Amino acid sequence: MSVNPSAGFLMNGSLPRINEKLSFQIESDIGRMHFYCKEKTEKFMLFEYNNVDFNALSLKGLTSFKYTYPRGKLRPAINLGFGFNYIIKPDSHRELIMEFPGSITSIDFENDMPMVKFLWAGLGRIGFDYHINNKLILFLSASYVLCGNSIEDRNIHMRISSLSINSGVYF
Repeated sequence: MSVNPSAGFLMNGSLPRINEKLSFQIESDIGRMHFYCKEKTEKFMLFEYNNVDFNALSLKGLTSFKYTYPRGKLRPAINLGFGFNYIIKPDSHRELIMEFPGSITSIDFENDMPMVKFLWAGLGRIGFDYHINNKLILFLSASYVLCGNSIEDRNIHMRISSLSINSGVYF
């Protein structure tokens, strides 16, 4: 798990005369992503150790529907939606260590991970809106985004997911 700040925008649209509880949101953010993992596999008498270090710039675009409880200054809300995650400038380092009975071989790979650059994503979010007045609303929420398979390699299976804390102002 790594902590990576990002910056973006969120637009909230609603039709209060039709339904004040439901709205839609469109958002985008850009930020750095980093992860490191170790994986061990065993095939008969062969042990393989994959140590992967990955860095990239991530651009997300998401659309969701939001349900907000309609009463009070502090209003709980929940979102469900979908979108994409576009990987910009992926940079990877992989160390493969193969251990046979009586010998150890180590191979380093630079930028060899066949990363999918455009990933579809699902979004879930819970949070609160605090209504200061009719035109100014503060929000705080926690989001979970899960992307489809992102590595096209028979030996490495990876899925990108992110948990984020969001705060801001609607006006």
